[in-house]
Amino acid sequence: MKKDEDQLALIPSSPSDRKELKGMLQEASNCLQRIEDEREAMKDIAAVVKEKFSIKPTLFNKLAKTFHKRDYAELQHSHEEFELLYETLMENKIVADTEDDEDDEYLGDD
Repeated sequence: MKKDEDQLALIPSSPSDRKELKGMLQEASNCLQRIEDEREAMKDIAAVVKEKFSIKPTLFNKLAKTFHKRDYAELQHSHEEFELLYETLMENKIVADTEDDEDDEYLGDD
């Protein structure tokens, strides 16, 4: 038995099914057009913000997404974890183990 990905698409034979499928394609196309239009509007807003406030579009877009998702605390926590891991790996910092501090070793250059 073949996986779904390997099977050929079932081509509708009835005119009503073909008409329904074409309608669905048109609806999907309309959705994609709205997405394109909204992306363009976001670019326009970011350009105005850059001009008026000298905020780079990438930073503004990140602010807008964070504002929209209301996930600042989660994002902040994620960055703290990243910073700790990066600094520990790249700067040979020692991270205290909350359960047993006696096992920590110096990781610096001798």
